[in-house]
Amino acid sequence: MGNTKKAGPTPSRASSRPPATGTQRFSASTAVGGLEYDFQPYGKMGSIPEPSSDLIEAFQKEMASIMKEGMELLPEKVENTDDPVVMIRVLTQFLSADTRAVETKILQGCAALCQDSPNFDQQDELPYRLKRAWIGWLTGVFLVPEASTPATGS
Repeated sequence: MGNTKKAGPTPSRASSRPPATGTQRFSASTAVGGLEYDFQPYGKMGSIPEPSSDLIEAFQKEMASIMKEGMELLPEKVENTDDPVVMIRVLTQFLSADTRAVETKILQGCAALCQDSPNFDQQDELPYRLKRAWIGWLTGVFLVPEASTPATGS
């Protein structure tokens, strides 16, 4: 009666996987790209040397410390956050704080991570919004690499 096949043994899980279609390879030369910055027309262009694990860990700890300091600028407990007047008071308190010391620490941490390429002064000379975009890009690359950042150019 034709095409009747004998039922053989049930295949194991390992044998039910599709066969490999090619070699998988990790290549350090293509796994991550270089780190470059372009501050033109406000500054120079350059490359950031690949930071060591110790530099990245120090940067992470410094940023965590700075975030903790920033949180201390806010009131410990805010009652009635639905009240716009209360929220305006909280926002005013936060915006009235002198943040230059915090910004200086952030830029010093960025310069250390980048091994002074760019250095503190080159970063500090950027206009306000570009400085924020730079800090956001750099922290995105090293603190939250999965997060997309708007200034990547890709």
